[in-house]
Formats: sequence, structure tokens, C-alpha cells
Amino acid sequence: NPINIRFICLLNCEKLNKSHFERCTQLTFFKAYKIKVIPPFCFSSCSKLRFVHAPIQEIQHNAFSYCHSLEVVDLDDVQLLSTSCFRSSGIKSFVNHNVQLIPEYCFQNSCIQNFESESVLEVEPNAFYLCTHLTNIILPNVEKFAKQFPDVRINQLQAQAQKCILTIDSQNYLLSITAKLAIHCKAVPDSFVYCNQTIKYFESTCSQVGQGAFAESSILVAKLPKCKVLGQHAFFGSLIQKINAAFVEQIGQSCFYNCYFLQKMSSQCLKIVDSHAFCNCVNIQMLNLEKVEVLGEDAIINCLSLAKIGKTGENRIWAKLKMVNRIIGILK
Repeated sequence: NPINIRFICLLNCEKLNKSHFERCTQLTFFKAYKIKVIPPFCFSSCSKLRFVHAPIQEIQHNAFSYCHSLEVVDLDDVQLLSTSCFRSSGIKSFVNHNVQLIPEYCFQNSCIQNFESESVLEVEPNAFYLCTHLTNIILPNVEKFAKQFPDVRINQLQAQAQKCILTIDSQNYLLSITAKLAIHCKAVPDSFVYCNQTIKYFESTCSQVGQGAFAESSILVAKLPKCKVLGQHAFFGSLIQKINAAFVEQIGQSCFYNCYFLQKMSSQCLKIVDSHAFCNCVNIQMLNLEKVEVLGEDAIINCLSLAKIGKTGENRIWAKLKMVNRIIGILK
């Protein structure tokens, strides 16, 4: 009965089939000298499988899913991973310098703790879905790190071609992030929109913060010395207090909508402020709008504490806006 097989050694076999050893629940050891592709569901649900030795170049979807005891897989030659290939597996460490893409749900609910790769350029959404044991990621050349499920608790993340460090608080959740993005990585997408509930400080040399990047997060301070664009809803409803982005030229729609604690937005080059950009920022006291060419509808409506808006603050446009805010304050 193949279900009772414990050890497999293939000398000349060059190809395995889909679900070839699926549910061989007693299998613990596999070795092959010519197998380069692990097909879909090949070892799925081999719950006692611990060691896999082969010159593997490609691991297809669900190949090792539910291999709860998996400890060692020869990964040096692997070039391609597929969706859910290590789903709910026992693999704890992944070190490889050939793979360029980590597909979605690749390590879903696995025991992965350490992930290192100099070749990875992109991590797809939820690649580490429910990876509650993950503590270390080293991706020195990654260009895109898509949003991950909030249960990912990371001690250290090194990324974006130079260095990206995430530290943790006493509950082992993300606390702060310092990121220096490579020139070719021109945006911070919504990478941290779900996992940044405890990120307090963000520093980056990125040129753009993407749509909803820190929406409803607990971030307090953002330092963006080279940023030129803040996308729509970038800090929507967040706890942001101060943002230093001296060269920002455009602020997207509702970028700081309902940012009640925002006190200061510093920029020398601001040209476009889209609609509702600072709506309900009741505590903001200073805005430099002297170079603004386009001011969207209700861009600074209900900014009741706004006292200074740049050298052009006394012209008719700003005077009217200030009057509107005064009326709102009186009505309240």
C-alpha cells in the first residue's frame, strides 16, 4: 500500500505527476537525483514528511501544502514558486538567491520563521498570510512588498535595496519603521495598510506614498525628505501628528481627511491640493500654500485651528477660506 511508504529514493526518475504522493501519511524521507519540478499537490498532506532532497528548480501550487512536519527542502536551485506551495507546512526557514517572486499565499499559515533572499524583487499580497511565527525577513533588493495579513509579527525586515528595519513593542507587534528605498522603487504602496496598527514613525526616501498607504493607522510622525506625491487617502483617518515632506508637490484627494491630530504639514513646493485633502484637520496650525496653483473643493474645510497658511495668506482666496472656517466654528 503506497500510503504506508516511509522512504523513497529515485535514481533515474525525471518526472513526477500531479498528486503523485498525496496523502502518503507515513512518508518521512524523499530523495531524487533528477527531479527538477515538484508538480501540484505532489506531496500534499504528507503529514510526516520531514526531508526532501532533489535538484528542485520549480515548486508548483500546493506541492507541499499540509506537510506539517516538513523541516528540510533543498532550495538552492529553486527559481520559481507558486501559490500556496508551502501552505500550512512546517517549514521554518527559506534561504534562496534565485527566486524573484513570492506569490500570494505562498507560505499561508506555515511555520516559517526566517526568510532570506537577495534575488526577490516582489512579494505579492498575503504571501505570508497568517504566518504568526515569522520574525525575520531579509530582502535587500525587493522593489515591491505588497500588503500582508495583520497576524504577521515581524522582528526585523531588511528590504528596499538599502535597509528597512521594523522594531517591535512588548506585544511583539510592529512599532516603528525606517525605510530607505532605492531610486527604482518610486512608491510606497499599501504595503502596511493592515499591519501598521502599531507603527509610530516612518522615514523614507521614496518619491511617492501610494493610495491609502497609512489609512486609519496609528502612525504619528512621517519624514519624507524626497517625496513629491502623497496619494489619495494616504493618511486618511490616521493618528498622524506631524509630517515633514519639504518637496511635496501634490497632495491627493482626502489625503489627510479626518486626521484630527495633525498639527503641521511642512512643504516648500506644494502646487496641487486636491479636494478634501485636509478636511476636518481641526488641530492643524500651519500650512505653507504660497505656491499652490490648484486648490480642490473643501481642501482645508473645517481646519479650525489654522492660523498660518503662507505668505499669500492675506489674499482674497485665503481670506474667504479663513472666513468659512470661522463661520463653521461659530455654528458649532
